[in-house]
Amino acid sequence: MLIGAMVSFMASGNAAAQDIDGPACTDLALFQKLEELIYVDHGPEGVHPGDRRILRWAVHDAEDNRIGVFHVITTVLQSVEGRGDAVTASGTIVFPNGDVVASITTDLPDASDTERSTLGPVDWAIVGGTGDFASATGTLITSPPEDGDYNLQDWTLDITMSCPG
Repeated sequence: MLIGAMVSFMASGNAAAQDIDGPACTDLALFQKLEELIYVDHGPEGVHPGDRRILRWAVHDAEDNRIGVFHVITTVLQSVEGRGDAVTASGTIVFPNGDVVASITTDLPDASDTERSTLGPVDWAIVGGTGDFASATGTLITSPPEDGDYNLQDWTLDITMSCPG
């Protein structure tokens, strides 16, 4: 049942921007709007290694055109007293002209909190891509709104990348 739900969840955003040309492999200033977040508790109640946050954001350009979808799966590695939850995350931004793949290991104050996230900007490593983004490298920085509210809505998405080759 969970696998079927995951396939449906991930596929629901893949038709993101079929009528819009995708961006070039260059520096991009975008923003993301949360569409869905699911917390999967794999063990006893509470945060434990293996628990997951599955997120989907719509990606918009400066003119507020939806140009893609950012899928993220975050996995809890361990809870650390006084530090929160150490997590690893893999993300793929799906654009009409290819995908950008990013990865990170970071801390969350509470991985099970589906309303809030980290306490500041998150620096991701771009580790590859497909289509126009094949061999992409660089960084992707997600930042919370300037109002100091760390909810998961309307984060900026600044991408610095190149696609050698």
